Amino acid sequence: MHYRVKYSSSTEFVLRYIERCAAKCGTIDILEWIYELEGDSRLELLFGPSKTPKIREVEDDETLEPFGGIPAKIPGIKGDFAVQSCEAAAEANQVLVLEYLFEKYCLMHTDLENFNNLITIAAGKGHLQCITFLCENGCSGNERDQIYDCQSAARHGQLECLRYLKEQGWPVDGSVIFEAAEAGHLHCIEYLRSVGCPWNAIDVGDDDFHAGDIMEACAGSSLECLRYCHENGCNVDLFLSCVQAAKNGKVDCIEYLRSKGCPWAMDFTEAAAGNDQLDSLEYLHKSGCPWNQMACLKAVHGDASRCLQYLHENRCEWDPDFLILEALRYGKLDCLKYLLHVGTVLPNNYDSILLQGETVEGGANLPRISLLPKFLTTHMDCIQYLIETGYHSRDLILKAIDHGLAQTLQHLSSEEIKNDTTIAGYAANHGQLECLASLHGNGFRWDESSYAGYLRENKSPMPTHIRCLQYMNEHQLETNEIALLNTIRAGHVYCVDLLIKDAWKSDDKFCMEAIRNRKYTCFKLLIERGFAFDPKLCAIEAARLGSVACLEYIHINGFALPKEALDAAESHDSKFCVEYIKQHSQCQCHNETSRKRNANDAKLDHL
Repeated sequence: MHYRVKYSSSTEFVLRYIERCAAKCGTIDILEWIYELEGDSRLELLFGPSKTPKIREVEDDETLEPFGGIPAKIPGIKGDFAVQSCEAAAEANQVLVLEYLFEKYCLMHTDLENFNNLITIAAGKGHLQCITFLCENGCSGNERDQIYDCQSAARHGQLECLRYLKEQGWPVDGSVIFEAAEAGHLHCIEYLRSVGCPWNAIDVGDDDFHAGDIMEACAGSSLECLRYCHENGCNVDLFLSCVQAAKNGKVDCIEYLRSKGCPWAMDFTEAAAGNDQLDSLEYLHKSGCPWNQMACLKAVHGDASRCLQYLHENRCEWDPDFLILEALRYGKLDCLKYLLHVGTVLPNNYDSILLQGETVEGGANLPRISLLPKFLTTHMDCIQYLIETGYHSRDLILKAIDHGLAQTLQHLSSEEIKNDTTIAGYAANHGQLECLASLHGNGFRWDESSYAGYLRENKSPMPTHIRCLQYMNEHQLETNEIALLNTIRAGHVYCVDLLIKDAWKSDDKFCMEAIRNRKYTCFKLLIERGFAFDPKLCAIEAARLGSVACLEYIHINGFALPKEALDAAESHDSKFCVEYIKQHSQCQCHNETSRKRNANDAKLDHL
């Protein structure tokens, strides 16, 4: 019999992380050391001898396996972990580590499909030695994988790697030129064209690629690339290329496309404004390119306050009332500040409009955007700015309470809105204890009647609501008699006990309220807590309402049942009360039948 340490998959994950780090740093000796560690020693390396995990006694290693145990020696790196360690080595140009991993562990896999992206990684980093080793060891992949390798080299301007792959027979097509064009690598484009690379994609390439995409990529990156591709026969869509140039602030590319016959369109100013390209916007406007209110909307969506200011100062049509709501919807603080600075005023119901997703008229073809619940957390800087500038948002606070966003509430408070006594009560009514504590900590006033109203209207308060009441009691938040009376009417005994104050014990109206609402358990609790009551009036009221349990409790506490109680029971046809009063007006003992009836009546009263 021997012992092994039971371990979890997270333990092995930590070790695999160490393996990948060692592969990236090129420390082969550490890799060898990790792989040669025995099972218990491996875990001791992680946890230390003083924090040994629970020991599982087993008969042999085969018994251990079903429980996720580890054999005497852990097998070396394999499967997905081999891929990850090789990726780390390829990224760091650790050729010796790759040789070690392939020799020891990777060559046992007849299918090297999972290793096909290693060349892609090395090509993007310009590690020609790694690429050479991987190509010689069967990591070439299929034709699609090879195109991805060339795309990676072209995207990062690694001409030597691109040339080597092409010489090894890797295919290239227009998608590879596109990657080079998008990054502005003219030397890669020239090389690809010199070796016969077509403008179009081959069947195994990117299915969504079109030759016209190359010109759009050039327009957004480099005039030299744009001119070269256009002069060498690449298909061009002047309109889309100009949109891309405006979006990326390439004024020289816009000028070139205009010289080739591209007409003006409002899409150009919208693209420039939406991407905060002020230079492009100024050039387009001064050159006569038209615009409309959609340019302002795009500027707001992109939080391009400089472009929005330029549009406004140059008399571009806009709807500030709509734009300020859009700025708030999307959390665009800079544009929100500018719109408020120029005198735009939010409507009084702006918070309701946002929360309900109400449609606001802002012109033709303007989108309708509904607010998502995450608005309160993602756009808190905008809401806080509004509150700092004098706007109040009760509806937003209530929405934050609905979602339990306690941390958010501290940013929504203002001195004026803290006087709204219904907000803290709203949090308590919805059982949001953390929100209630946040409101109390930020100085919000408590609304007693609101919470008491909830207790009156709901027969079974949830534990969260009771905890809110406990919090209120522990922090001595002000309560009044109405709260206690409403809680008695609802019959929530535990809540009644929390609300009791010594100053109210001399008033007999609380016990009378419990009897009038047939709340025997509340009546009993109040008597036990020392509340005053008029036994005669209480007995008459209990008899009138047919509450045998209350009559019995009055009687066993040493009070005689008055004749008026019998008259009240008879006049209201309270059969059991009449029987009980007649029996106990003559003797003080209770027969078994009476006790059973009273017990049943008490259950009914409680319900």
